Amino acid sequence: MAYNHDKGWCWYNLDNNICFIGVPKNASTSIRNGLNLNKMDNYFTLSDDVKNNLNLITVLRDPLDRLVSSYLEVLVRLHDSPKTGEKKFYHMKESIERFEEFISELERDTYDAHVETQFFYVTDDNGDLLPFYKILSFDCLDEQINILKNELVIGGSIPHLNKKSNNKKNMVYSYLENDVSLLKRIKKIYSCDYNLIEKIKNKV
Repeated sequence: MAYNHDKGWCWYNLDNNICFIGVPKNASTSIRNGLNLNKMDNYFTLSDDVKNNLNLITVLRDPLDRLVSSYLEVLVRLHDSPKTGEKKFYHMKESIERFEEFISELERDTYDAHVETQFFYVTDDNGDLLPFYKILSFDCLDEQINILKNELVIGGSIPHLNKKSNNKKNMVYSYLENDVSLLKRIKKIYSCDYNLIEKIKNKV
């Protein structure tokens, strides 16, 4: 389980009544900056008076796309994810074998916030979905953010920060094309995320 991002971490602004449960690698930095979410706390310790005045939102992302981005992220974030430096894959040369070892590590433990399941962040300790006003989709985030801002009368724009090179992402996707068993392993590791997203889609 991730050691560097507690369950329930949230950012909020009492002026625009937004509370955001951030999922690492799901545009968290962009949304926090774009919506001027200037307070940070743990959602589970906020008073009911505060919670009742906040519209709770989060962003979900295709689990495979998030994993590819997360793999590239952990390789360059040793400064705040020091446990990555203890892993075998970190010290290997870039290759499909390195990515395979990364997947093997996740089968043992989703040890870092960037590779922890999305399900972990958006549910309570009983595994029940938090009472979200909106669950936004990473794939059409600009459109959905504009709708949200119109509904809640919020100004400003959402910058896209921490964007990864398409060349690097394509490299990782080529590993998946060359070894179809990797995708099966990933789907098993993140089965709760796939099930959650499918459940939400069926409700829309």
